[in-house]
Amino acid sequence: MFNVKNIEEDLVERMKNLIEKCEFIRYAPGANGIEEMNNIYNEAKDVIISLEESLSNNKVKV
Repeated sequence: MFNVKNIEEDLVERMKNLIEKCEFIRYAPGANGIEEMNNIYNEAKDVIISLEESLSNNKVKV
C-alpha cells in the first residue's frame, strides 16, 4: 500500500517500529505506563502528520 502511494521507506520503517512498540508495551509486564504512553502518542502524532504531508504532496494536481 505505501509503495503504491510513493511513501518514503524511512516513514514506513517509523510506522512499523511504532506498531512494534505498541505491541511490546501492550504485553510488557511493569512497563512504564504514563510516560511511555505519552512518548508513543507523540511519536504516532509525528508519523501521522508526516504521512499526511507525504500523501498530500503526492496528489495529482488537476
